[in-house]
Amino acid sequence: MLLAVPVRQAAGQDDAEAFRAPPLLKSAPAERSVLRGEPTPAAPEALPAPAGASLPAPPSEAKRLDPDRLGGVALPPEHHPWARYAPGAWRRLRIINETFDDRGRLTGRSVSLRTERLLAVGAETYTLLSTTHVEVEGKPLPTASQEIELSLLADSPESIASAEILEPASLTVGGQMVPCERWRITANLPRGRWEETVFYAAGHAPYLLKRERVLLASRPTTPPDESQDQADEGENAVSPQPTVDADHPAQRSWQSVTRTDLPAEIGDKLHESFQVHGETTSDSLRVLTSETHCAAAPGGLVSARTVEYDAVGRRTGWTSMQLVALGLDPEGADDLDDEDGFRPRRLLRLLRELE
Repeated sequence: MLLAVPVRQAAGQDDAEAFRAPPLLKSAPAERSVLRGEPTPAAPEALPAPAGASLPAPPSEAKRLDPDRLGGVALPPEHHPWARYAPGAWRRLRIINETFDDRGRLTGRSVSLRTERLLAVGAETYTLLSTTHVEVEGKPLPTASQEIELSLLADSPESIASAEILEPASLTVGGQMVPCERWRITANLPRGRWEETVFYAAGHAPYLLKRERVLLASRPTTPPDESQDQADEGENAVSPQPTVDADHPAQRSWQSVTRTDLPAEIGDKLHESFQVHGETTSDSLRVLTSETHCAAAPGGLVSARTVEYDAVGRRTGWTSMQLVALGLDPEGADDLDDEDGFRPRRLLRLLRELE
């Protein structure tokens, strides 16, 4: 089932109100997220939304998180923006990225269409097939596709090492006080780990209301005055085990739902959407992103606007992402491809139409 989607937000929405941090780690797909439909040349007009798209029934075979392994933490599939759909659901995003020099002059621009299709949902992860068509400075690049396995709890490619339930707390969302469970989840990295605190409200959509993450980089535990002694031991020397500096995170990120009462038009229907805002900071950058999400779209994302600044506050780049098509089954997901693969002329024509 194919749905061409001119997605519009209702008048009165505050564009500057909601900011959401992108995925913390460079290894994560630009989505967390990501992020994380598209119109085809043959179907530029809006089509009726699929029946029941706003509240899809979770697949009957969907597995659930194992609370015994994850310290009692459990996320029902129907509360996750991808796991609530059956495999085969897909979306297509239009992504425009521009970069700037230290004087604010435009130095580069790329336009891409990224199709993400749900392949599988497991007990702790889900798998997407991501295919990207990119045009850089007017020239198409070869199509890139990859399968990505992501954590249901964190929407990141790292496997969750541990999870625990913390003391409950309350959040104010759209002027309403919402009681929440609090979880702490941790994932190990090659050179450190990240820790995330999640605020979850089982009875208040969109359920995952806030995330706070710190990236802890590893450093050697061997003091400088011991390094020479170990070097003198030759082959018997034991490599120092890395540790992390919890007092000085390499990066901090937070994201929070701010409003849940705004309509978004998908097809010829209005659906309730919600806004998320957040921020990512480190010694070298600051990133702000405004996002709108809706349960009627696989993956949830309707639109996103990201601005990146350097350490002295100069804007170094910005990105706009827009949902432009979606489907509840694989039909239409590969319309940009033929049996020989990438079709540059068709893609260029489509990108010009989208702009």
